[in-house]
Amino acid sequence: MQPRVDEKRQLRRPADVLKFTLIHQSTRPHAWRDWLQLAGIDDAQGASTGPKYELFSMIAQAVKAGLGVAVLPRFLVADEIADGTLAVPFDLSLSSDFAYYLVWPTQKASWRPLLQLR
Repeated sequence: MQPRVDEKRQLRRPADVLKFTLIHQSTRPHAWRDWLQLAGIDDAQGASTGPKYELFSMIAQAVKAGLGVAVLPRFLVADEIADGTLAVPFDLSLSSDFAYYLVWPTQKASWRPLLQLR
């Protein structure tokens, strides 16, 4: 994700992200390395440097403030993408072994609050 950027530092190709501060999510320390590898960038010296934040919302705010660029799940910033606050500069989706699962006891399957959450 990226905020609007100045003319000198536009993202025209994936390697251009290395001109920016790479913002990291602390529980996914290899996300940038993996994304750069997916983009075909072998020489990713700065892939592990940059500020680290715990929460996705903090990362999105840092990007909006112009502090750098980040790898974020699109569904978490869909509203910001839709309103133009954030942009997806390249159509490279990184798959991850990390996932979130909603689990519940079988006897609660018809519980109204659970149905609303699902």
